Amino acid sequence: MSEFSLPAIQTLGAIDRSILSAERRLARAPSLAAPQQARVAEAKKALEELKAKNNQAKLTLKQLESSVRVKEEEIGKTNVALNTAKSNDEYQTLLRKIDRLKQEVSDTETQILEAFEGQDGRDAEVKRYEARLKEQEAELKLALARVKAEEDEINAELDGLRKQREEAASAIQDDHLGLYDKVLSKTKDSAIAQIVNENCAACGLRVRPDQISQARGEKLIVTCTSCGRILHL
Repeated sequence: MSEFSLPAIQTLGAIDRSILSAERRLARAPSLAAPQQARVAEAKKALEELKAKNNQAKLTLKQLESSVRVKEEEIGKTNVALNTAKSNDEYQTLLRKIDRLKQEVSDTETQILEAFEGQDGRDAEVKRYEARLKEQEAELKLALARVKAEEDEINAELDGLRKQREEAASAIQDDHLGLYDKVLSKTKDSAIAQIVNENCAACGLRVRPDQISQARGEKLIVTCTSCGRILHL
């Protein structure tokens, strides 16, 4: 193994840890607006459900009004039929039919009146729900702006860190840098690990005495036989 610079590797490791931390913060940034997004979704759902009920109520009102018109037409026809009744029984039957239809019309008109009175309340409730949704959307807009600001700040930080990494990497031999990058790609968090109590601090594997001796000399690159991380004291 060729000699290597432990300080250079450690500097690169520190930069990569900072990059990893920043990338994780960047990934979490959208969650800052998650509560507001949930409230907007909830408000939209509630408004849609209310509008559906309101539309159904309006449809029912139209059906009631149509029913009154049909029955009033039937009353008119029955009144005409009274003039051509051929017997008293037929005449009385027609009268009873008219009375029944008039009662049905009266009952339906009561329902229509109640529906009209309820419609004002439903329309007002829709407006309240729309106002609440508008407020929630305004809060979400502010939250998304905060997310954007956070992301811009982190991206600027990452740009600086990546430039630092490029400079730090240039101070490391190509073969050692290649090994470092390979280990980092595998572990996803860190390519170096300290030897603590004769164990690899990252994976816990016991480090051989000869490896500890080599690591103490800081002249040879020593890797953990389990996780592959570059070891140091």
